[in-house]
This record gives sequence, C-alpha cells and structure tokens, in this order.
Amino acid sequence: ARDMGDTAIPYDGLGPSMENADIVIAATEAPEYVLSRDSIASVASERNGRGLFLFDLAVPRNVEPEAASIDGVSLFNVDDLSAIAEENLEGRKEAANDAETIVEEEVAHFMSWWESLEAMPIIRALREQAETIRKGELDRALHDMPDLSDRDAEALEAMTRSIINRLLHNPTVSLKQRTDEAHLRAARDLFKLLDDTE
Repeated sequence: ARDMGDTAIPYDGLGPSMENADIVIAATEAPEYVLSRDSIASVASERNGRGLFLFDLAVPRNVEPEAASIDGVSLFNVDDLSAIAEENLEGRKEAANDAETIVEEEVAHFMSWWESLEAMPIIRALREQAETIRKGELDRALHDMPDLSDRDAEALEAMTRSIINRLLHNPTVSLKQRTDEAHLRAARDLFKLLDDTE
C-alpha cells in the first residue's frame, strides 16, 4: 500500500474507514460474509446521508445481500456487473452497426463524388461555353439599348445568368451521375466541346 501511495488499514479499522469511503470493493477468499447487513447499516448511519457503493467481486459473496435494502447503499455483485457488461456490449454492438451504416453511406457518397470527377472537365467546358455565349449576347443587347438604366442592366444580367444555370442544371446532374466514356463522348459531341476536355 505504501508503494502505491495508499494506506493499509487493519481489519478492526474497517468500519471507521468505510464511513469516509464512497466506494468499497470486497474481494477476499473468506468462506463467509466479511461485511454483514448490520455492520453496513452501522456505517451508513454515520455517513450523514452520503451514498455508499459496494462492489462484491468475491465468490462466495463477501457482502451480505440484505445490505442492498439499506437506504443510501447500492450493492453490486459479480452477476450484476456481468449483466451491466453484457448490456454495454449490446449497446456497443448497436453503435458499431450504426457506425458501419454511416461509413457505408459516406463511402458511397465519396465514390459517387470520385467518379463524378471524370465529368468535371466536360462540365467546366460546357459552362464556359454557355457563359461565353451569354455574355456575348448580353453585350450586344446592351449595346443596342444605350438608354437602359444601370438597374435594368443588372436585372438583365441576373436574368440571363439564371436562364443559363437552369438550362445547364439537368445536363450537369446527368454528367455527374453517368460517367461512362460513351456518355461523356456523347456530351462532347452534342455540345460540340473540344477534345482537350477528355
């Protein structure tokens, strides 16, 4: 006990020492109860209402089972701890299953994202092409309407951007979801995109 920085207490000092303890672990090879109900009741009466946790790890038991009926005393034996451990194990199994489901979902999301990267050059080229056309047409329209107010010009700019985004939404989604070479080649041919997007 000294090596561990603790204090060894003689058996006849067990009662007084338990008055100051919050947790008592009993684990002796005694063939009979080391702590009787009466001795624990006597200790509990001196604790001013503070709870006392008793863990009986011995077989046969070191603590008289009737001690569990004393107010403020919580008694756990090996069977109780085994049940708690089993319950915790079941909880961990459920948590592991939940975690496995989450991992599988995230892996699927990652793989979907990873596969979509093959389509990104085509999507980028498609959007650049659309933006070039949009800007050219808008500039011509604004040139033909010199009296247009700044506010109206900004509204026209926002409207054309919105049109382009809505037109390209479905093709973009389709390209991300289907990344086989035939589908990508069809998109390049359909929109007349440059071969260097491959």
